[in-house]
Amino acid sequence: MKFAPGLPTAFSDETITSWLYRVFMKSRVVLEDPSLLLADPQRSWVGVNAIAEDLDFNFGSTFIKKALLSLSLDANLAKCFFDLRGIVPVSPSRRTLFCQYCVREDVASGQMPGWRKQWCARDAVMCNCHNVDLSQLLSNPTFQKSWDAFAQTAQPTIVSDIWLRADLQRLRMILMRRIQRWKGFLSVKDARLFGHLYELFLSAPTYNHDAGVAHYFYGRRPARRSCQIITLQDAIFYGVELSDVQARFASQVLAAYVLGGIQEQELSVFRHRCLTYGVKHPEIEEIIPMIRFSCATVDDYCYLHRVLGRFSRKKGSKVDQLFLRFEKTVGVRIFNSSLRFGC
Repeated sequence: MKFAPGLPTAFSDETITSWLYRVFMKSRVVLEDPSLLLADPQRSWVGVNAIAEDLDFNFGSTFIKKALLSLSLDANLAKCFFDLRGIVPVSPSRRTLFCQYCVREDVASGQMPGWRKQWCARDAVMCNCHNVDLSQLLSNPTFQKSWDAFAQTAQPTIVSDIWLRADLQRLRMILMRRIQRWKGFLSVKDARLFGHLYELFLSAPTYNHDAGVAHYFYGRRPARRSCQIITLQDAIFYGVELSDVQARFASQVLAAYVLGGIQEQELSVFRHRCLTYGVKHPEIEEIIPMIRFSCATVDDYCYLHRVLGRFSRKKGSKVDQLFLRFEKTVGVRIFNSSLRFGC
């Protein structure tokens, strides 16, 4: 689809900053303000954490306004074309996941590579077009991050990670498609619970809280504890952004398994293939007991209760088994609390 005649066509699902960079690099486009090519976002501070201005999706930013004005384009039309459309993005400084095949195909078609919106999502794991794991950008995500991504893929590398074997990626793609189809039939309340569990399983380690279970699921070690992440709320929020693709995949599988979206037989097939290649995977019956929510104080316990809200909890279900253990081992024995999760 083209909304700007005479300018390069935007790729499907491309971010506006990626498209503007490709436009500005055209020799026939004359900029009144050459500093637009730098696109340095403004930053503010929340405690010890820097929050950068979102140039990809903040259509009211000074940069977007100047850029569209220099191209004589309508801001409302651009917003409709490049809007998020339901995607919940990570922070701008954490948008470092990309599909190496997409950027290569862009260049092979005679164009500069573009950055896709789906890569910015908090639950991004695999490319929807090529069904492969997203790659990690090794440099800082700047205005020209799509070109940096292509330059990175052009470097000769030796792939020795067993996790990237074609058959394992194919099985992960099947599980991810199964989860996406199942999520399409969830109620608003259950979809919200899935999102909360996904973030909880990815919570970052702090000096008072352990890392979420997804970081350990395949026998891996979580990142080091950060002195900049203190509260449980920050650990949950930044945990997703600091997690790699493997941990995000594990968290989605765990959340779907707990809520009944994936059955034991489906996980058994993937577990068998993982063990074949020496990738650790827990026994199916050990998954629920190994899930723990790290609560350092009564306030943390109450915060989880508020965040998760009221959800359907059928007696004997996996979600009931999970929270029954949590209420007994943490709520009653440690905090002497009678709060009950779900209903």
